[in-house]
Order: sequence, then structure tokens, then C-alpha cells
Amino acid sequence: MRVYLLVVLCVLIGAGGSAGQTAAQLQDVKKIYVDTLGDDTGASAIRNGIRNALAKSDRFEVVESADQADAVLSGEGHVTETKEAPLGSPKHRKTRTKYHAVASVQLKGKDQALLWSKDDAYESISNKASSILGHEIAMKLVKAATPKEDKKK
Repeated sequence: MRVYLLVVLCVLIGAGGSAGQTAAQLQDVKKIYVDTLGDDTGASAIRNGIRNALAKSDRFEVVESADQADAVLSGEGHVTETKEAPLGSPKHRKTRTKYHAVASVQLKGKDQALLWSKDDAYESISNKASSILGHEIAMKLVKAATPKEDKKK
């Protein structure tokens, strides 16, 4: 029983230490390369939304190659379209298109250590759902990478 408690305690201490280390590493990232998010419909728009928002954030410098970066953001993204007819609508009313953007991204350091990850989705009647999702993902990354004392300002 004592050995079991000792093992559990060591695991908990180890997990806490690595979580703190990862957060410190994420805060140290200054340059990010945003890799392609696949070939699916909308993947490039999600990527461009992420790149544009990160560049405007003043928190990160977006670079043109992985070699120039402190960390690489990669993953997958896609957008699907569905047509919906309004309920109880007369026949002359147009169907409405809904856009559902989905992305799963990971930020890894040069040593391939996972620094941050996010699975996210955005649904809209706007065909800009993919770029909006990219912007939201970027803002969540900026928030996660900003030291707590900077967040209070």
C-alpha cells in the first residue's frame, strides 16, 4: 500500500512539473510557422485566418518556413456545407446554406514536444466560417501563450 501511494505521489508531482514546463515553453515561443492543414475544402482559409490573426496579434511573428520558427502549428481543417429549407416556408423561399468549419491543431516546439493543442468548430450562414474559425483558434493560442501578468493589463 505504501509503495502504491509513493508511485501515485511521484506521478502527480511529475505531471505537475511537466505541465508547468510546457507552459513556460509556450510563453517562450516568439516565431511560429503555420503549416498546411490538409487538402480538404476550407483548410487553406482556416490556415490563412490563423496566420492573419497571429500576425496582427503582436504576440507572435509568423514566419515562412519551419526552419525559421520556434514552433510549428500543424493539424487538419475542413469545411462542410449543408442546405436547409426554412421550416414552414413557402416554395418560393430559397434554401439557406450553413457552413460548418472544423479544425484540430497542435503547436510543437523544435524538439517536437507538444506545447498547445486545440480542437474547435464554428458554424455560420456566412461563407467566412473557415476564416472566422482560424481567427478564433489564433486568439485562443495568443491567450494561452500570454504570461498571466500580461493578461491583467
